[in-house]
Amino acid sequence: MAQPTQNTSLSTLSERLRDVIVVTVTPLNAELNIDFVALERHLQFLTDDGLGVLTVNGNTGEFYALTVDEAKSVVECAAGLRSGGTTLIAGVGHDLETAIDLARHAESKGFDAVMVHHPSNPYVGASGFLDYVAAIADAVDVGVVPYIKSAHFDDPTVVKIAQIPNVVAIKYAVNDILKVSTLIEATPSAADVTWACGTAEAWAPQYFAAGATAFTSGLANVAPKLAIAMREALTSGDAAAVRRIWTEVKPFEALRAEKGGAANVTVVKDAMHRLGLGPRYVRPPAGTLTEPELALLDKILSGWKERGFA
Repeated sequence: MAQPTQNTSLSTLSERLRDVIVVTVTPLNAELNIDFVALERHLQFLTDDGLGVLTVNGNTGEFYALTVDEAKSVVECAAGLRSGGTTLIAGVGHDLETAIDLARHAESKGFDAVMVHHPSNPYVGASGFLDYVAAIADAVDVGVVPYIKSAHFDDPTVVKIAQIPNVVAIKYAVNDILKVSTLIEATPSAADVTWACGTAEAWAPQYFAAGATAFTSGLANVAPKLAIAMREALTSGDAAAVRRIWTEVKPFEALRAEKGGAANVTVVKDAMHRLGLGPRYVRPPAGTLTEPELALLDKILSGWKERGFA
């Protein structure tokens, strides 16, 4: 594959993504319908707190529990609220035709980029994902952010994915720092791609050391100040501050990761509910928290409040 040079607007977008990339929740009411009033309030809360890069319809947004029409409605809601400095990304996925439809819809609503979900299909190969991303990227003129979660994807194919002309970032979620470093070094500089830690604040310091200059965050839905503090500590090279913030986020992220992440979104929404930031409801098949887990969450939030992070 040729080594493309991105146009100016995409290059600028790649630079803007070197930041906290918040993967926003999709608030639901008690009937498990989207609560658009809560969604509008939450998106405003995030931008008011200084978070400038938002991804709607990501995994924290329960993408695979939404219908296609619902995913589009979330995009439309976010598009109607955006401020001048906000960078908007929309998660897209499912079969190729649907993914392209969602990508074109996001483009039509003024989104800056689409994040291509790692397929939920049980049979996913690196070359197949390359073809999938390339077809979506070819269908739109906005930036594209492939989401890679498989450790089995071979390095040369991942580098090819990074070189697709309008790929502006790679959301990488394989916690093998040597592999991350190798991939970043192997990607030609002409590709001008931002590498983002796809496993949030818990792994952001290790990824940053390997050359990834962005990280995604679900925690930012609850405690924007913590996510921003992590970004500032990493970019300033303040190792002591990184350690302090990492110590704050680790118990929360560990709770989200338990049981294979069964309650990953539930932890975020329960925390938001406890802080008065939104409803706690999730759709099946997301898991629920036990009473001991809720008690631990309360302890975490209490500590954040005492230290001014929530």
